[in-house]
Amino acid sequence: MNDTRVPVAFIGLGLMGAHMAGQILAAGHPLHVYNRTRAKAEGLVAWGAIWHDDPGSTAAAADVVITTVGVPQDVEAVGAQGIIAQARPGAILIDMTTSSPSLAKRIAAATKARGLGAIDAPVSGGDVGARDAKLSIMIGGEKANVAAVMPILQLTRMVGRDFAAGFFVEHLIKDLRIAAGEAGAAGLELKGLITALGQYTLLAERGGLRDGTQALIKVYD
Repeated sequence: MNDTRVPVAFIGLGLMGAHMAGQILAAGHPLHVYNRTRAKAEGLVAWGAIWHDDPGSTAAAADVVITTVGVPQDVEAVGAQGIIAQARPGAILIDMTTSSPSLAKRIAAATKARGLGAIDAPVSGGDVGARDAKLSIMIGGEKANVAAVMPILQLTRMVGRDFAAGFFVEHLIKDLRIAAGEAGAAGLELKGLITALGQYTLLAERGGLRDGTQALIKVYD
């Protein structure tokens, strides 16, 4: 995907999805959209997005297919409506729903069987972050697939090296410590929570206490 202005399908236009799709359209990508309630797509259609009547035909029109729906069951529901089956050969599917690891693995296996790429990319930042192109995206997938779609994903704040706070690292550390304490009291070992707390504590020790939470990328630099 050397041409960075590739056709993109966006399925799911809720509070965050509509803003995210708008950022992609504003960047010059041909945008194909679907949502269960068409009214939520009208603003994007008025700006030039192309409406489709079902997820499958939306996916068939694009090289990159993005889904952002409510819960894992919604991901499975729209997937059953032809996204994988009708996607173009070589297309890359990006699920930006906060979903389950097991579902992400099933999607990856199903796409690979059809010669497609899959990326699991939940986001943090809420509807305000989506509106202002200040989301943090947590990406999982094969390096080649991630690199291919990075021109689209890099409309987020972390890649742009903008660490101005929407939510301070020090406040997140406080929240994580509370959660860790409660988990310990309940006899739970939440490894992901402990890892996150360790990484943000390291970031704070390196001077990032008043950065935004997206500054976590500094730990990996």
